[in-house]
Amino acid sequence: MRRFKDISGQSPLQSVWQSEMLNELKLAVGHRGTREEFIHLLRWDRSYRDHVEGFLEDECTYAFDHPDWNTAEPILSIGEMKRSF
Repeated sequence: MRRFKDISGQSPLQSVWQSEMLNELKLAVGHRGTREEFIHLLRWDRSYRDHVEGFLEDECTYAFDHPDWNTAEPILSIGEMKRSF
């Protein structure tokens, strides 16, 4: 697992640039063309994008405690919102 290098935080994950992540993903799914061809296929070929999304769901989905994640605050309805001055 990796994290984006340009997003600060306390994550223990290795930080890499998005371009490096794309290169790793391209190799992991066995694409033999260029990175630009890979990106083009992801944008325009729905079946190829589904293939890559399936790979990510099956091979790259993990549950773990992350130091930068906080519990979400409850979402208030309009009627529950109040102004304070």
